[in-house]
Amino acid sequence: MILRQSILSRSVPTAREHRSAALVLGERHPLPKALARHRTVTHQTIVAIATAPAAALAALAHVAVGPVFLGVSVLVGLGFVAVWSSTRRTVVDRVHELIAGGAASLRLPVVVRERQRLASRKERERLARSLEHALDEVWSISWLPARSRALQGLICLRDATPEARAVIQTLRCEQVSVRGVAMAAQLLMDGQRSALYSGDRRRLREELGRIRFALESTEESQELAHGQRAAA
Repeated sequence: MILRQSILSRSVPTAREHRSAALVLGERHPLPKALARHRTVTHQTIVAIATAPAAALAALAHVAVGPVFLGVSVLVGLGFVAVWSSTRRTVVDRVHELIAGGAASLRLPVVVRERQRLASRKERERLARSLEHALDEVWSISWLPARSRALQGLICLRDATPEARAVIQTLRCEQVSVRGVAMAAQLLMDGQRSALYSGDRRRLREELGRIRFALESTEESQELAHGQRAAA
């Protein structure tokens, strides 16, 4: 029971956090909906995983249906873990949308936690390296499969090399705006919705310019520096 409570406290928003988000944003807002679904799926995942030890014991005890029970339990558990990962990603995406949209000052716990994570040097360096890696990749491609739509879009990054390098450099600065970091995360993680994979050179260059401008926002940078000093 203690282990279960510990897992829950780290991996799922509390009912109070969900109510706070619904109160501030409204029940129909995508974030409260995502929080509610993630909370439900987390409980279901824990229950599914909890059956695995019993199934393993049954298999070890040579119970006739033990191996079948174990196999089913493992498959069900893996399925729930995949769904959990998806709902968790959806929550993060909704929070990034809020922060990138200028609502970074919301005092909702889920937003505050993500602000702190995005503000960390570790996360900013991870994003900078991801963009840097993508840039290195597109310059190393010598042949492009005709049907590779993702690469067709990503190849446009070559034409936006100066803008991409500027974003990488700014992400590594001491003081940056969390809104800009959230925008950079969206660029790298939004898949086909992202300008990075759109195949539109102008759109990509403009988006990188917006990200750099947001990262260099003086007011938010000062707020971030204050928050980092307070956390220390």
